[in-house]
Amino acid sequence: MPVIFKVNNKCGYFIATWEGIITDSELLSAYKNFVESDEWSPGLNELADLSKTNFEKLSSNGLQALGTYAEQVYLNNNSSIKTAAYCPNDLPFGIARIYEAWSHDSLENVKVFRERHIAETWLTNEKEN
Repeated sequence: MPVIFKVNNKCGYFIATWEGIITDSELLSAYKNFVESDEWSPGLNELADLSKTNFEKLSSNGLQALGTYAEQVYLNNNSSIKTAAYCPNDLPFGIARIYEAWSHDSLENVKVFRERHIAETWLTNEKEN
């Protein structure tokens, strides 16, 4: 599967590692499967690791579909979360910045980072939103 999820309950977030070429349908399906699993729980923040992904098959419609799905999940669970996108490479960084802009008025507070440790620090700092 192109997106691998691992929950870090101790730190209060899950890691979504995007690997290889990811299509719109694979991306949405992966997140739906995770949210519907026993591993996910409302209020878990997210670290999206985009350091090993290829976006050549991902469209803006696919990214918007993910954002719409995430917003519905957070509304249904009355929760807001922080999503830190770790993107050391230019293309994933740019695409994640577009997603960040789309989610500006969302229950999902998205920030994009070039350095993983800074992304993790932001996720675990309750004072920063």
